[in-house]
Amino acid sequence: MKTSLYILYIYTVLAFLCGFPRIAKGQAVLERSEALRPDWLAHKMPVPSNPTFTYRIAEASDPSLTKAKYDCVIELAEQVKQNKRIEGKIRTGGSLEQVQGNESSYIEFEYTNKGEALQIIYRKIDEYWEYVSYGDSRIYHCYALYAVASDPNREALFDEISFSKKYGVSGMLRSFIPGYGQLYKGSKVKGLCIMGGEAALIGGVIAFENMRSNYYKKARQTQDAGHIKSYTSKANDCRTFRDVCIGGAAALYIYNLIDALVANGSKRTIVKKSGLTLYPMASPDGNGLFLSYRF
Repeated sequence: MKTSLYILYIYTVLAFLCGFPRIAKGQAVLERSEALRPDWLAHKMPVPSNPTFTYRIAEASDPSLTKAKYDCVIELAEQVKQNKRIEGKIRTGGSLEQVQGNESSYIEFEYTNKGEALQIIYRKIDEYWEYVSYGDSRIYHCYALYAVASDPNREALFDEISFSKKYGVSGMLRSFIPGYGQLYKGSKVKGLCIMGGEAALIGGVIAFENMRSNYYKKARQTQDAGHIKSYTSKANDCRTFRDVCIGGAAALYIYNLIDALVANGSKRTIVKKSGLTLYPMASPDGNGLFLSYRF
């Protein structure tokens, strides 16, 4: 009885800690550009610091990663066309320059609307892709974050952007609720496993303590020496399992705090908001830097 109970409960705890096996849905992510999706794909879009531009996400899919990346740019151009109600067709497009050797680049598209040439500048901020298998077929899903000039033929003062996977104290403070710090950092599976593990272990403490109390109560109510010995032995076993659950819950909680403080989370977008700033500036006439001081 005690062996089967122990095995059943340990299996339950491990299932919560490791996550129940996912039901196959005919697809699997074979490769990612990075371990976790960036925050701008989780409804945490950066907010522009000035009205000369907006942030937009474009996505595209193709068996070729290069083609999927290119189609993101085309999809963005179509978004802008529809948003600004441009009736003409996209005439030309291309990368104007690479920024400090990174993949981020300024992109200029020209639209023809009622005979008038409209030039709109984009800047790629970040990119994320997944290589997904659907049975026998495999395809790349590519997502890109862009800064887009608000007005055609006008300059745009793009924000100075940086990225970080560190969350520091803000992640640890949220982890006082077990697993919530990990969820905040974008580690959903880890966060849910910690929540489930703590719930299972605390449930074990309560369950085994109740069983221990009941066995001791039965031992006191009987005069049969054999029953007294059996009930006392079972009560002691329950006390041992209870103490194991208490230790496990404490250890998991400490791990939860440390992990929330030091482990990397999903890439978060940081917009510089104050001080002396060199803005990347783009216009149809050229690109450069714009010196500004924000109070």
